[in-house]
Amino acid sequence: MALKAHQRVLLQLLPDGLAWNKAPDTLLADWERFLGLPDCDIGEDAGIDEHQRYVANKLRMKPSLNRQFYIELARSYGFTVSLSTLPDNQWVTIVTIETHVDYRPTHVLDPVTTPLRIYYAGILECLLNRYKPAHQDFRYVYADKKEKG
Repeated sequence: MALKAHQRVLLQLLPDGLAWNKAPDTLLADWERFLGLPDCDIGEDAGIDEHQRYVANKLRMKPSLNRQFYIELARSYGFTVSLSTLPDNQWVTIVTIETHVDYRPTHVLDPVTTPLRIYYAGILECLLNRYKPAHQDFRYVYADKKEKG
């Protein structure tokens, strides 16, 4: 209780204006808006801890064109991936998702262009496509180890 009173007094000492947001509850929302979050509809129903983690990840992110950036980006969201280039086309990268990802089979109500399996890794695909160069094409392969053995 004393902390809230102390916090309120310190907030009242700040000058007026938009740069000095006096409502501590809206500070996280301001950072998310500044950073362009949520990325790919990630965390819309997540708790405050998840939102803080997304903000911290985005602040620490140093986008790059090398493969290690994409591997680390996927790892920060809980996926293990490997990247390889097609031998006959340097502009196509095969992204092999080694983490088990649930899927559902295609059914009659899906459009004709829908793959036979619809994987629930749309967040990963959206993130990698968002940060890849415009001339690069990512093709996703789901290597489910449970089916192999």
